[in-house]
Amino acid sequence: MSMRNVLGKMRDALQNPAYLGSILSGKKYWEVAVDGLKIKLSFSTLLHYQIAREESEGKIERDILEYWLKIKADVVYDIGGYNGIYGIAYAKKYPNSRVIIFEPDLINYNQILQNIKLNDLANCTVEKVAVSDTEGTILFSQGGRSKERIVEKGGSPVPTFPLSYYPKAELVKIDVEGAEGKVLRGLMYPTNIIIELHSPQYLAQYGDTQESIWKRVKELNLTPVLLSDRNTEQHYFLHP
Repeated sequence: MSMRNVLGKMRDALQNPAYLGSILSGKKYWEVAVDGLKIKLSFSTLLHYQIAREESEGKIERDILEYWLKIKADVVYDIGGYNGIYGIAYAKKYPNSRVIIFEPDLINYNQILQNIKLNDLANCTVEKVAVSDTEGTILFSQGGRSKERIVEKGGSPVPTFPLSYYPKAELVKIDVEGAEGKVLRGLMYPTNIIIELHSPQYLAQYGDTQESIWKRVKELNLTPVLLSDRNTEQHYFLHP
């Protein structure tokens, strides 16, 4: 860990008594119980600590995660992994599946690596890649938050690949902070998808609207089922 990260962790700990207490007590992870599974989520930053704690309390997308775990597939992609809980939970429930988690943010990427190791998973990997509609390189914001995104300046270069670059998946999760259209345009076959569709201002950053998203969904011959509506975003299950 760099000195900058160490200092940042110390600052966060001093500002949050619960986080400080966990560090001093030697706590290494939060345990999330879902669908009969016990998932361990480690933390190296205050935000990862807070998110993992809330997930352990069932406060974040528990209904969506449980729905995701009911869809059986051999090849699974978790796009926009953050701490990796979707991909890790799936890999743990279905040990014969192959799960790839995509996460362009370096802090989140390293956190996912730790969580894969902590849960002793041999069928789950993570790639520091931004899934898009073209192959190339983009600048991606870095900071270990759940809202990291493609930026015009101030980010770090990361490779981009369309889903057509990878083997065909039977199940995909998409949570990419408004870049949903880019991911869908790089997909060339119908498949099962859990997608978080963001509000118009998020989509507009990438030249998309909700209408353009639904046009692409129709082109892929997918049928949407609304799973949740949370004002700024909706979760849908898209299926052939």
